[in-house]
Amino acid sequence: MSNRSTVSLDIKTAQRIFEEVESLRKSVDILRKRIVKLFPPQYGSDAWWKKEIAEAKKEIKAGQIKELNNLKQLDKPLKNLFT
Repeated sequence: MSNRSTVSLDIKTAQRIFEEVESLRKSVDILRKRIVKLFPPQYGSDAWWKKEIAEAKKEIKAGQIKELNNLKQLDKPLKNLFT
């Protein structure tokens, strides 16, 4: 005896179900972001590292990070901070 059942849906019904699920997913994502703002992850936790890595990737993609090859290259950016 099988517990499986087959359900047939017309395309319009399937699309409405998909749209509703997608709407719920977006709402849950917004809610999750609000909760994270209210209760930020504890420093050093897995969630904190995940958040920090995501932020770093955004900064790298936006060109806000500059790679230095040696300490001498650090002089100019540091001097620019204080002039």
